Amino acid sequence: MTDAHQTVAGKRVVYESSGGPIAGLHIANFKAFGSKQFIPFRPLTLVFGANSAGKSSIIHALLLAKHIHERGDLDVIETTSKAGAVDLGGFSQFIHRNDTGLDVCLGLDFSLSDSKIVQLGGAHIYNSFPAVLDPSLVRRITSEWSFGLDATERKSVKSPLSLSRYEIRADGQDLLKFIQDPRPTTRRESRTETRANISTRATAHTGLLLDFVNFDSPLIRRWLEREVKELTGAKLTETDFKKLSAPDQHDHHIEAFCQSEEGAVPNKAVIEFTNGLSYAELHSKKHKLPSKGASRFKKISQLVGKLLERLADEVLRCVAVETEDMLKRTSYLKPLRLMPNREVGLPQTVDPLWQSGGGETWGILAKDKRVRKTVNRWLSLLEVPYELRVEEVSSKGGPPTGTGRKPNHRLWLVDQRSKTWVTHLDVGVGLSQMLPMLVNAAAKQNHIHLIEQPEIHLHPALQARLGDVFIESALGGDGNTFLLETHSEHLILRVLRRVRETTEDIEGVLKKGLTPVKPEDVAVLFVQPGEKGAKITQLPVIPDGDFSVPWPGGFFAERFQELP
Repeated sequence: MTDAHQTVAGKRVVYESSGGPIAGLHIANFKAFGSKQFIPFRPLTLVFGANSAGKSSIIHALLLAKHIHERGDLDVIETTSKAGAVDLGGFSQFIHRNDTGLDVCLGLDFSLSDSKIVQLGGAHIYNSFPAVLDPSLVRRITSEWSFGLDATERKSVKSPLSLSRYEIRADGQDLLKFIQDPRPTTRRESRTETRANISTRATAHTGLLLDFVNFDSPLIRRWLEREVKELTGAKLTETDFKKLSAPDQHDHHIEAFCQSEEGAVPNKAVIEFTNGLSYAELHSKKHKLPSKGASRFKKISQLVGKLLERLADEVLRCVAVETEDMLKRTSYLKPLRLMPNREVGLPQTVDPLWQSGGGETWGILAKDKRVRKTVNRWLSLLEVPYELRVEEVSSKGGPPTGTGRKPNHRLWLVDQRSKTWVTHLDVGVGLSQMLPMLVNAAAKQNHIHLIEQPEIHLHPALQARLGDVFIESALGGDGNTFLLETHSEHLILRVLRRVRETTEDIEGVLKKGLTPVKPEDVAVLFVQPGEKGAKITQLPVIPDGDFSVPWPGGFFAERFQELP
């Protein structure tokens, strides 16, 4: 479980989260994508399109986001996170059309979980992030950041990469925006000497300046109203909020910087540089507002400036915890999964290439009886005539040992037709390509599975049946999310068939105990090239198992061309 922490009154306060499911991805200027595109996620998300249209770029964008959060590296050549390895070639290669004057934009939409603060040592904290981003009031959070070559050094070949913008939205409404200060020194020349150290930090480009606060947001208004009421006993008026949001007032009450303790994406506000009362000390004293006039608003502006630093800090930490926890539960399976040697038992290695090739799943099968049981049940559902077993090769009545072999445990496949004991190397390639998908789905819950070409080396009937496995894993209680980059007409037809059967199932019980699927559980996306980069079209699924719009460009129309 991911956590962020801070120290309040000498005590360590830990932020915990169970994470929220991904709801969407924003992409701009990354690989095939130019202008910003939004990719909605559902428990079952299927991405179609011609070769080189940009389908894989969606998966690669998520892996890049995961790598950045885990490693803090923006100029990524090869992602090496636990999700698996993908060679992106570095910024000059993955920036859209090799235009290094652009900024890559990545954004994640996710549902806010029931996050909480665990207080250690009896520390008292006046406010916590649920007081701002209350899960009972906010359904969706968007965390979006842009990065590129340093704005002041873009003419240099060796210019470093840096964040240029970071935004947080709640239910689509702007909350906070941070930008790289274009004039880190001169912007603050007119300010007091006590903020000279902030200018130094800004010049080093290690943080972002809080540039915008949405005072029209009911979340921010409620929080500020309560805080000012507690501090002064006075109530903020509509006129106060209008003055606070006026452009000429911005630099008077927006002072906070944000930065990351380890990675590239900010996860805290730098509040230690504020000279004067700390947040806790601010609440320990009484404050009196003048009844009216300019002096009243000046006092309000000063208080709000300090409160915004705390608010920004709480929101940044909350979003960091939720985002990192969500990305932590992301895995990737590349096309052409790996086939280990005949003696497969324990994992041979744990490097990212082995993981993205499905190599670790063979070790899971060999060790985890529960996973084997689920996978064997799915193999029966798929009408694959093999059963997985783990036996000692020298055991009495077990499989043949073979000349010169030492006794050990091995993962076997038992042919249910002939009762012959074989290994994965003795059967068709299709089974070795399918097993990693089944194992991942059985072993992981509340997980985001990124899979390229799930249908590879599978015959059409098996591609269709595989759809039932994805449906069960996503909607049968395990809470998994699948992003499937595919060309399989058979796979999507099975999903659409189950949608129709769910709609027609008046008694509420599908035949053969199949998992119900509703239109809102499925996102079918079509990617096609355009003048400004790849374009994504969503094909809405309707209750009768069809689409409300036709396939773009006659996709899947080949059968009619071949058989007129």
